[in-house]
Amino acid sequence: MHYELYIDSFFLLNLCMDIMLLMLVKRVLGCTATYRSILLSAAFGAFASCIVTVAVRIPAFLRITAGYGLVSVCMVKLCFRKMNLRMVLKATIELYLGAILMGGFLQLLTLQIPFFRKSGFNICMILTVSFGMCLLVCMIHRDAGDRKHIFTVQLNYQGKNVTLRALYDTGNSLSDPTDGTAVALVEREAVSDLLELKRDEDYRVIPYHSVGNPHGILEGYRLTEAVIFGKNEKKYVERPLVALADDKLSSRGAYRMILHSTWIN
Repeated sequence: MHYELYIDSFFLLNLCMDIMLLMLVKRVLGCTATYRSILLSAAFGAFASCIVTVAVRIPAFLRITAGYGLVSVCMVKLCFRKMNLRMVLKATIELYLGAILMGGFLQLLTLQIPFFRKSGFNICMILTVSFGMCLLVCMIHRDAGDRKHIFTVQLNYQGKNVTLRALYDTGNSLSDPTDGTAVALVEREAVSDLLELKRDEDYRVIPYHSVGNPHGILEGYRLTEAVIFGKNEKKYVERPLVALADDKLSSRGAYRMILHSTWIN
């Protein structure tokens, strides 16, 4: 039997599907990855799939092993670079579960919906249905902690460190107006031993405005490093800028720091 393969359409379909699957893995596992990393990883996966598919002289066993194993693992590692091997394998399994879920849903539509049973699927329809499926899974997987989630954070400064609980709130967009650096908010008391509240070259004065205080001033420091401990990985923020809050950030003491919205994504 003769099949005609349009390699450009095949690449585009794989690229879009890989993007959706990687974003689904990011959402489900709570990992961090930039859109650029997702795009580059998906492009690598799509290109590798094209190479494996057209390499007819390679034995079928090797093509299956490379296409469904090595390429996927490399794609996940390229996207989520801070993952260890165990987490890469876990993410790869999640990737395949998402692919199986999408494929099963498309098959269900073909069997149960007369319109799809008669006309079949073109690329646009496959991508639309798959996108809707990803969106549905993401909505189901969303919990109350997505917008306001508590992380363990270690702040390092001049050889000393302090570990505290921090709130991730997408509403925090405080930044230094001089250079646009993202600013996190931390209780002054929580870092008093770390900073010793000395004014040196890392000291900053950060203007801000809020309801009831249109011309406020916060003291801040540029630290050595912040380590954010997620569910499946650690994220490092080099030379983070933190502002000191004189009052408690949580009345119940649930957290002592508010992360900037860009520190997680």
